[in-house]
Amino acid sequence: MRLSREKINIDYEETSRFFGERAKKLRLDERSRVLDIACGIGRWADAITQDISGYIGVDFSKELIEIAKSRNTKENFSFYQGAASDISDILASHHIQGINKILMMGILI
Repeated sequence: MRLSREKINIDYEETSRFFGERAKKLRLDERSRVLDIACGIGRWADAITQDISGYIGVDFSKELIEIAKSRNTKENFSFYQGAASDISDILASHHIQGINKILMMGILI
């Protein structure tokens, strides 16, 4: 489902393949602390299969953040509602530091 005026069916298998192939190119490792701005339902979180230090997803939509939280239950993955323009405040309010990888793919769509 996409949030728009109407719901649109999405081929989740194809979408998963798409993100999975691209996630391999992110060069993540156990030291990676990923910030995903405009994370939506957490497709990048789903695609990251490597052991990483942490993942933080931020999206303006409360509904999408709730979906992301239900889909991604890894202990070191967190999701927060907020605007991209408020990233500094969101990170500070949750005492998040040491981000060394930033994904901004969703915000460009």
